[in-house]
Amino acid sequence: MTGNCCENCFNDTYVVSYIRRTGKIGICDYCNSKYVKIKDVNIIAEVAKKGLLKKYEDAVESIPYESREEGYLLPSSNCFDIVEKEKLLNTRYKSFERLFEDLFGYDDTPYVRKDYFGPPTGSGDDIESWEYFCETIKHNNRFTAFYSITTDPDSKLSHFIKNVLTIFNSEKLLSKIRINKKIYRARIFNNDFTLDNNSLTAPPPESAKANRMSPDGIPFFYGCFGKSACIYEVRPSLYDKVAVGEFETIKDLNLLNLANKLDSRINLFDPKYEFYFEEFVRDFLIHFAKDINRPILNESSKVEYIPTQAFIEFIRFHSSKKYDGIIFNSSVKFGAKNIVLFKGKEISDPNSKDALLKFNSAKIYDIFTIDYHYVEKK
Repeated sequence: MTGNCCENCFNDTYVVSYIRRTGKIGICDYCNSKYVKIKDVNIIAEVAKKGLLKKYEDAVESIPYESREEGYLLPSSNCFDIVEKEKLLNTRYKSFERLFEDLFGYDDTPYVRKDYFGPPTGSGDDIESWEYFCETIKHNNRFTAFYSITTDPDSKLSHFIKNVLTIFNSEKLLSKIRINKKIYRARIFNNDFTLDNNSLTAPPPESAKANRMSPDGIPFFYGCFGKSACIYEVRPSLYDKVAVGEFETIKDLNLLNLANKLDSRINLFDPKYEFYFEEFVRDFLIHFAKDINRPILNESSKVEYIPTQAFIEFIRFHSSKKYDGIIFNSSVKFGAKNIVLFKGKEISDPNSKDALLKFNSAKIYDIFTIDYHYVEKK
C-alpha cells in the first residue's frame, strides 16, 4: 500500500501528536485535507498494530473453541470493532474504511483482551481488597496481618499484599530527585525555637506525631517542593507567623511517585503504554494515593492512619526498590506536590553519614489573609 494519511484522519491523541511531530506538510491521500501534517500510511500502520497487540491477542491462543457451538466459549471481537472501540480513526470522513483496510489489511482474527480470565479492566477488586485490609488492620489483626503471606498464602489478604507489592516495585512509579533540588519545610513560628536546622528539620522521636505515613514516635521528614505549599500544609490561622526552612538535596533520591505519574492514562498506541499497569493498577493507585493525602482533622481518629502507616512500613523494608521517600499530591493546595522522606533528624545533620539534605536558610512569613472554600453538606 502507498499513500499518506494525515493528522485529521485520527481521533487518537498519541497518533495525532506523532504525525504532527514527525510528519511533513502536504495533502492527505485519504481525507484530501490540504496544508496538514501527513505521514506514510505504512509507518502509521506499524504504530497502530503494535498498539493493538499490547492490549489484545488472538482468541485462538487464549480461550477454548466449542465445535458444537461453532465458536469460542467467550465473546471475541474483530479488528474493526476494536479499532472503533479504541477510537483510533476519525469516522466523520468517508475515507476511514479505506484507511482502516490500508492500516490493518483484511484482518479476520478473533481478538480478546489479554489475560481474558483475569479481572476486568478497571476492576475494583484491589480497591475492595484495600478497604478489607484497612478494616482488618484497624480492628482485627493489626500487628500480624502481613504474616498471612507465609501463614496463609492463599488467603484474600495474602494475595492482595503480594499483588500490591508487585505494583510498588514497578519502574513506572520510580522518580529520581537529583542533587541540589530545593525542598521546603514549615512550622508555625513562636519564640520557643530558633530559625536553624535543628528547629526546622524532622522532629526528634519524642516529638514525632502520628501522620498518614508515620506513627507516633517515628519521625519522617515531611516537606514540599514550594514555599507557599508548605505554608498551606501547616494550616496557619490569621495573623500567625510561619517559619519556612529551605533545604537542598546532597544525594540523588529514589522516590515512590504517587503524584504526577497517575494524573492521566497512557494511551494504548503510545510506546509507554503497559497493559497490566494501565488496565489493572492505575485505578488502585489513585485510590491509595487519595487515602494517603486525605486529611484527618479529628485527633480521636488516629486509628484511620494505621493502614497507610503499616503499608508504608511494609514497602520500606520489603520492596525490591529501596525508596528514600514518597511524592504525593497536596490535599490543601491544588497542583502542589509534597514529599516525605523516611528519616528523622539525621536527614540534614551535617555530621551524619545518612544525611540526604543540607539546611540552607529560613524566613518568617506573616499570615494576613485566609481564603475559605466551602460546599454545602448534603
